[in-house]
Amino acid sequence: MKKRLRNSTWKPTPRPGIAPIQSAMHFGRGLLAVASGDSAGARAHFDQCSRTDEWCKWEGVLAAEKAGDKAGATAARDTLLKLYFAQLDASHRSLAVDTADVVADVPCGRRLNI
Repeated sequence: MKKRLRNSTWKPTPRPGIAPIQSAMHFGRGLLAVASGDSAGARAHFDQCSRTDEWCKWEGVLAAEKAGDKAGATAARDTLLKLYFAQLDASHRSLAVDTADVVADVPCGRRLNI
């Protein structure tokens, strides 16, 4: 697989103004750099991915670790965890609102153990 990626003639091209495509392009370029053994170059591409692209950010953590950049890996991991917990908190708040609606609809004022 790595040999095929290194010998690939496919080059991702930028599409300015379209964030998901830009993020996918940097993800692809980062993976090609990893396959070529260029962890530092891969990290540079993974850092340019969309802030909410968890897979790309995780690959950035792995690339930083592979490059021996412990401080960079720690910073990238902390950023990824903040994103994860922010999304988890948002979904938890959504769940809390949904369960409050369910409790309000229970007949006779009984509370449900959800």
